Amino acid sequence: MYNEFDHSKDFSKGFKILHKQDIGNWSNLGSFDESDFFDFLFRRPVVTETPTPEEPDGSTLICGNSYFNNNRVVSIYYNGVDLCATPPDEIATPETPTPRPNVIGRLVLRIDTRLNSPIGSNTPFSSGASRRAFDLQFSGVATYDVDFGSESVIGGKQNSKASFTNVNKFNSGQVSYLKPGIYTVTVSARSAFDLEYPDIGGFGNCLLSINYPDNRGVASNLDNNYFGCINLVTVDFPSRDESNRPFGKNKIRSLRNTFEGCTSLTNVGFLTTNVVSQWGNTFAGCTSLQTIPNFDYSSVRSFNNTFQNSGLVKFDSAVPFGAGAENFRDCWNGCSNLRDFAPGQFDNILQSTVGKSSLVFAFGRTFQGCALTAASIENILVSLAKTKTPGIFLNIDGGTNAGKSTWTANAIAAYNTLISRSWIITFNP
Repeated sequence: MYNEFDHSKDFSKGFKILHKQDIGNWSNLGSFDESDFFDFLFRRPVVTETPTPEEPDGSTLICGNSYFNNNRVVSIYYNGVDLCATPPDEIATPETPTPRPNVIGRLVLRIDTRLNSPIGSNTPFSSGASRRAFDLQFSGVATYDVDFGSESVIGGKQNSKASFTNVNKFNSGQVSYLKPGIYTVTVSARSAFDLEYPDIGGFGNCLLSINYPDNRGVASNLDNNYFGCINLVTVDFPSRDESNRPFGKNKIRSLRNTFEGCTSLTNVGFLTTNVVSQWGNTFAGCTSLQTIPNFDYSSVRSFNNTFQNSGLVKFDSAVPFGAGAENFRDCWNGCSNLRDFAPGQFDNILQSTVGKSSLVFAFGRTFQGCALTAASIENILVSLAKTKTPGIFLNIDGGTNAGKSTWTANAIAAYNTLISRSWIITFNP
């Protein structure tokens, strides 16, 4: 009777669960996705659900005390092997897929399809096929292989893997998993491949983490790539590119809006930013982001709203701002946790002695609403005093910024120097 229910398809096709009914006949109770199956049967270390009369013990689930659809599981077969008798390790821990030839880099995403929401809204779909759907969205045209991590429907066919050649980002197609949940998606790129989720809501809300395990090619800008991905927690970039150079070196030129609105983001990996000139809104609204790597800011031109309303606690750099940096408006505005600001960051900027109307508000609201210490305010003012451009507004008031009555002698001297150049500075008393 057993052979009637042996399941001899690939590992990714799932498992058949058999139950011996009281009358002595075997019946097929259904199929499990492999990850859920092992969580249910072998890997659940503690009680994760309220025990019920049908499943009184959730702590050490084995075939003898596991229940499916309120029926006790007696035998589970995979390729003719009784997994209840001998759960094979090689099945319990699937191997990491080996990249295909000509792969220039892999991208690994952790996603939760249950967080998918309508475009323009951060409220997830409450029911329907949208809770099982995900779409790889990227910039330009790409050739890549993808392992969606579980059985799903791709292009009308049931599978877990697919290959795409010269696919336009608008025609990449969606994948529909057999059920909603958390999955690992591995993209093996055979051409330049950069994610792009530029809208509030949508599939970008499914992203939990992004990791690049290999050296890989890189585009010239990462504008809007993860804009508004409110559930994205961590992003790790590769250390080297396809030419074995530091990732981003002499290549990435713009990071505008890259992580704007990523309210769950707590970790951003290092990338080389020596030629990045545009940083507008890069980390704006990243309320959970307290620290960032010390980046190279030597090529900055626009740094407006870069960290506005973020959770940043400290700011420093590998290389401070260069002579081309002109716009810092609202950059750290509303960073209510920002206490520490490194010295020397503005030593090289605004070296022209001729005032320009476009620069009047170069530091407008830049430090409003922060928590800068007296030492940090000294660092800022002493560095700005090395500039030569007259007639600029500077706001360091609001929040819990140290009041002028607590400033150091060096800070007061630098303040007076700037006032002598027709700067207008607002501050806490």
